[in-house]
Amino acid sequence: MSFPISYDADRNLIVLDGAGGASIMVAVLLKAKFGEAYDSETLLHSDLADLARQLWAASDLPRTARGEAFTNAQLWLIADRVYADSPMSGWWSMSEMERRKYLEDAAAPHLLSEEQIEFLFEAIDSKLFRSREIVEAAEQSGRPEQD
Repeated sequence: MSFPISYDADRNLIVLDGAGGASIMVAVLLKAKFGEAYDSETLLHSDLADLARQLWAASDLPRTARGEAFTNAQLWLIADRVYADSPMSGWWSMSEMERRKYLEDAAAPHLLSEEQIEFLFEAIDSKLFRSREIVEAAEQSGRPEQD
């Protein structure tokens, strides 16, 4: 199934294909209007990333240099969303190249620096490590004593 939204550069139009395209655009506009920043549904959507790249390239908006679009706090939010979505996305079974593409899609239309990608890798791994510590502590302290 193809993505129900496309950009026609020749006519400078976003083309919606049926109710699916309209539904996605309404969701994006509502999130933009009411401030659902770093929402997994839009942040981690590769087709929306491609559309954002196309629109950015066709726009008159100023470009940011690679690595200048996000603060470390914003990168932590991205890492948090990637980690939270990891069971559904298959993050843990992706190759390094697939993970890089996934992170680049999350940042689209902006470009991440190599340092930012490494920061995200470390932050996501740190979240996994911390979750394992929590589970281990819960298992150790949550067991009822045997008589």
